Amino acid sequence: MNLTRIAASRDAVGGAALLVIGICVAIYALMHYELGSLNRMGPGMVPVLLGALLAILGGVLVGSSFRNNPGFIDFDLRALFAITMGAVAFALLLETFGLAPAVVCTSLATTIFETRLTWRARLCLAAALAAIAVALFPLALGMHISIARWPL
Repeated sequence: MNLTRIAASRDAVGGAALLVIGICVAIYALMHYELGSLNRMGPGMVPVLLGALLAILGGVLVGSSFRNNPGFIDFDLRALFAITMGAVAFALLLETFGLAPAVVCTSLATTIFETRLTWRARLCLAAALAAIAVALFPLALGMHISIARWPL
């Protein structure tokens, strides 16, 4: 198995991720939405407050993780590659081929290195996810996404 060992605690890595995501959400909301005042809140007030709260909780988690001795985290580079390729496949295939083929390819790409799943299980998972995505987005929510098409 292709694992890289990182000397850090899980709490430190998770807290750092929450800290970065919270800061990014708060900054994006500040830049794109009007904050308003406490009496008359604008559309950016709740995202800024939630982003700040997430960043504070992430900072607390990082700070508390330094009390314990850091352990090792097994980091699978193949899984990171597979998830990245799945996201790229979805982005490239959605406009050209539609929602169902994009979800199927994404599901197959992200499970390519999973040894516990057989190909039959992967195909069943891909079909189920595509059916759920089609039932939810274009049909239930009425989003204007083509279900499947073949470019000429």
